[in-house]
Amino acid sequence: MSGTFLGIDVGTSLIKLALIDETANCLAEAERPLATHMPRSGVAEQDGAAIVTTVAELMSELSSRQPDAIRRLAAISASGQSAGAIAVDRDGKPLTPWYPSALDTRFRPQLDALRQRLGPRLFRANGAWPYTVPRLLWWRETGVADWSRVASVPSLAGFVLGSLADDPLPAMAMDASALTWYGAADLERRRWDDELVELIGLDRCHLPRIVPSGTVVGRLSPAVAATTGLPAGVPLVVGLGDTVASLVGANVLEPGDVLSVNGSFTNYLVCLDRCLNDAAHEMVQPLASPLPDVWYALLYIGGGGFVHRQMAESLAGAADAAAYARLDAEAAAEPPGCGGLTFLPYCLGRFCPPEPGARGGFHGLAMGHGRGALWRAVVEGLTYDLIDMVDIVKEQIPAWRPKRIRITGGGGNSRLWCRVQADMLGVPGERYLAAPSAPVGAALHAGVAVGAWPDLRAAASLIRLEAESIPFDAEATATYADAARRRRRLIEALRPVWAETAAAGE
Repeated sequence: MSGTFLGIDVGTSLIKLALIDETANCLAEAERPLATHMPRSGVAEQDGAAIVTTVAELMSELSSRQPDAIRRLAAISASGQSAGAIAVDRDGKPLTPWYPSALDTRFRPQLDALRQRLGPRLFRANGAWPYTVPRLLWWRETGVADWSRVASVPSLAGFVLGSLADDPLPAMAMDASALTWYGAADLERRRWDDELVELIGLDRCHLPRIVPSGTVVGRLSPAVAATTGLPAGVPLVVGLGDTVASLVGANVLEPGDVLSVNGSFTNYLVCLDRCLNDAAHEMVQPLASPLPDVWYALLYIGGGGFVHRQMAESLAGAADAAAYARLDAEAAAEPPGCGGLTFLPYCLGRFCPPEPGARGGFHGLAMGHGRGALWRAVVEGLTYDLIDMVDIVKEQIPAWRPKRIRITGGGGNSRLWCRVQADMLGVPGERYLAAPSAPVGAALHAGVAVGAWPDLRAAASLIRLEAESIPFDAEATATYADAARRRRRLIEALRPVWAETAAAGE
């Protein structure tokens, strides 16, 4: 099938669109920043109506830049942040802002109550502690949203696609790739858990319908077509979670592949052939891919990119490319492990496992440690969780081994950080010179749905991303393994202090 395919991604800080052709060649991209209203700690909101307006404006931009390609548009899909929530009415109009992931924490009392009441039952079903269901309970209990008008709580990708559709609410369906953090799913079976929904005290009608990946959920409305220049009636394909869309765009579909995304959140992901439920540690979280035989395990550091930037500003007085280069050069002269200096990056609390009272900081500081050692400790501190994650996967799947690590995101610009990650895992690395694209992954997904390629593996195999090879040093790997064990003991020792600090409200 010839034609073009449009992918839309609504990330934490950017809205991006990508238009590709039947060879997976990217014809054009467009992006704009996404504002987050954060008046105080624990409060974060994004304007749903503004998101839809921005998407339409970017569609118009691509239409004017690529009129011939837009005339051949055959399908549209979207990806978006997975761990937040937005409520819509029966017309698909937003009743609340989008509350992004862990940045808005006002749902925590409801989450704590759910954990106390349902505990292991809740975690076993989802493989992670939820973000969406507690927010529904928060809305209902506090009147944040007019509960009588709430018709659905779609994924962010579903909300965007429904807002483009001629029949909005049915188009706000979701696939399983954004299901992990809802809190009412039987994730391994990729469906809602009706018993759990009843135990939580929700009405199933408030949850969007779950459909298989690749399902056409609607058509582009004439009104949107008229304002954007896109053809009316173009199929809209069910959206993906943004992390999964990025993995598709990077062709990370084989067990043993590891992807490191060093952006606003530091994400580490491994590709598996089964759903891994880490109930023993609550550290690694499962994600469903669009393929039934491919799963991912995820660990993330909340605000890791923000911590990286803040420490650069503190140590170098700036966080621009020149400052990062100076810091990296000084840190590269320091030995792996920094002579026992450790940095904990949990300045926003720890999310994997969930320890909101966790705090960041340096330990082991000696008189000989200068700025280079401090910076290297920051970079290593943002990476040690990767060792813990891989060890947990091996514990549950003994035959699994990492084969390579692919590195992207803003942190991927740092050769130092890339080398630290390859050394910690003891596998070769690849530093992408151009970031894998969530909107390209969404566009590939759209094309497969309408028959452009036989399946997602065939589509993703067409992606060619230029990468720089990163070697690893076996001696450094052994040093980091020892340091990681000491770091775990340090965290165990600090947990009572974190709990006392949290109880004091500090």
